[in-house]
Amino acid sequence: MPKAKKKNQVPKEESRMELIKEDLDGPEYTESWAPSCSTSLGSGSISRLEFLETKIEWQDKMIKDLEGERNFLREQVLGLKKKSTQSKVPTLEEDVSMSEDDTSQSPADLSDSSDSDVVIPKKKQRSTRNPASPDAAVPGRAHVRVKGPAEVVHRYKKVLKTFGRVRTMSEAFRKNNVDRGTIKMTAPIVELKIVDPDTFKTLKFDPAIDTLLSFAKKCATNVTLDKKAQIEDMKAKGKLLPLLMKY
Repeated sequence: MPKAKKKNQVPKEESRMELIKEDLDGPEYTESWAPSCSTSLGSGSISRLEFLETKIEWQDKMIKDLEGERNFLREQVLGLKKKSTQSKVPTLEEDVSMSEDDTSQSPADLSDSSDSDVVIPKKKQRSTRNPASPDAAVPGRAHVRVKGPAEVVHRYKKVLKTFGRVRTMSEAFRKNNVDRGTIKMTAPIVELKIVDPDTFKTLKFDPAIDTLLSFAKKCATNVTLDKKAQIEDMKAKGKLLPLLMKY
């Protein structure tokens, strides 16, 4: 009888293990663990998004701070450049005061120089203008534009009179504030009027149609060979300006 009892106990233990295995692998076990896994994954994705959003906000703030610092430094550099350019360019008042200090001496300086027997010459202001330019000869005067043959003749005679004193045409042109080319282009008007006044009277100057240059060419075409020889003789004697003309 004891042997029969042992044979009945073995199946009971095997059936008990199978039941435990079914309980572990059954639907109740899997359903109880599935929600916990999904919850952990969801919370992890949410924390990741929050981290990225915080990082982006921090980067935006850093960019704004760097841009503000850049703008501040740029303003500082521009201000330094303006100050340097203003310090390099002296004003008109500073130039005048410097020239006055160079060209003038105080009474104390004069007394000191007389006591020490040292003569300090005054500095002369150098002129930057060209001596041969008309503006340097007659400051404040501009070229006077003539409007007709009568004014051309008057201007020519003024230059001729000055030429008789200075003996150089360049000096005569400079003193009368006129250039050589202007006198040379309008010289035929004066020369024809002097050597052949009758022919000159026949030529009419119309300001609405003619210019002084075209009228001068018209006068040059009316100079005959004998009149041309007379003009050259007067130039040699100093009665006309010795300009080289082609008739």
